Amino acid sequence: HQQGIIEDYYQDNLSLAEIAENLKISRAAVFSLLKRVVNKLEFYESKLQLLEKKEKLNKLLDKADLSEKLKEEIINLLEEER
Repeated sequence: HQQGIIEDYYQDNLSLAEIAENLKISRAAVFSLLKRVVNKLEFYESKLQLLEKKEKLNKLLDKADLSEKLKEEIINLLEEER
C-alpha cells in the first residue's frame, strides 16, 4: 500500500488529490503517509549511510587502475547485493 502511494507520487507524478481519489481516502491521509515514509527512509539512510558508502565506492573505482570491464563487473556485483 505504502509503496504504491510512493510510486504514484514520485514516479508517476500524481498529485495528492489524485492519489486520494484513486484510493478513496483523504488528501491529508496521503500527505501523512508520504511524510511518515520519507521520515522513515531518512532515518534508515542516516543509520546505514548507504548513499555515502556508494559514493565512496564509486570514487575508489574511478581512481583504481582497473579495466572498464572489471569495473563494470564490480559494480554489477555490488548492485546484486541489494
